[in-house]
Amino acid sequence: MQNAKSPMTKLHILVTEDDELARRGLCLILERAGAKVSLVTNGQEALDLIVANLDGDEPVNFLVFDLIMPVLSGIELIDALAERDIRLPALAVTGAVDARIISELRARGYGDFVEKPFDGHQLLDKIAEVLQKGASGSDS
Repeated sequence: MQNAKSPMTKLHILVTEDDELARRGLCLILERAGAKVSLVTNGQEALDLIVANLDGDEPVNFLVFDLIMPVLSGIELIDALAERDIRLPALAVTGAVDARIISELRARGYGDFVEKPFDGHQLLDKIAEVLQKGASGSDS
């Protein structure tokens, strides 16, 4: 999966996932594709890490987040980032596709998600799609 010319090699992806096995699996897929990966277990930890690294050498430039997490949910994380005028390309991962939550995501401009379980190719293809949308200026 790894390719030195892959757009993944330019990414610092923050994986925000409360399930340890899912978090490890996401990390493995993304690192094999060449991305730098940071891991946190909830939305508050994600918010803190993103804010702390805004002006650092390797700021987070892509977010992979679970929708249902303790402390701050995925929606609450997106709202907290928006309150700070921080917008990152992002992909939600969820084990329970809920039309109401997906509608809330889309209303915030984050309509891209993958449903668990997924394979590495699905995840990487969806990330590439999100990046392409960002490059073309279209919303999710």
